[in-house]
Amino acid sequence: MAAEVNPWVPVLGTLGGALLGGLASFLGGVIGQWMTLKRERESREHDLEKSRERLWEEFQVKTLIDLQDALDGMNRACFRMANLAGQVAQGNYPMERAIKAEAAYHTARNRALKLMVRIEDKGVRALATELCSVVDEIRQLGISFVACNRYDVRSLNSAYAESTSKFAEANDRIGEVIRGSHRPH
Repeated sequence: MAAEVNPWVPVLGTLGGALLGGLASFLGGVIGQWMTLKRERESREHDLEKSRERLWEEFQVKTLIDLQDALDGMNRACFRMANLAGQVAQGNYPMERAIKAEAAYHTARNRALKLMVRIEDKGVRALATELCSVVDEIRQLGISFVACNRYDVRSLNSAYAESTSKFAEANDRIGEVIRGSHRPH
């Protein structure tokens, strides 16, 4: 005679299969949801990083443009100051005009120095530093005009030509950096 099968075996088998299937379905849903959340978080982090990079590039471009203006202002103000100092040495202008021109030079130079520390590109910083050195020499030339009571236009024009050349180099490098930052990545 055949062994009798317990009537609960099919019920327990069905119940066990349903429980295992339900558990597998639940775990699959949890894992799927976890993977979706992970991808969304990574996407948000990626978007945030891109946004930070874009803001940094915009900041650098604005600072570079401001630096161009500051270097140009510094260069021109120093030449004006030295030229007026020479005119003062000749008795053509009162000293106050040269002092005002020197104040304008210092304002422009200080602004350029502040902007230079924000610039990421070492080439721009180096060229701007070189320009500041040449412009400082022009300032010293203007001081010597007053101290020696003489005005050497040839020396002043030669020094200004050098500072204009240094400004052009710095300006070219700034332009390269700005153009490079606007290229599609």
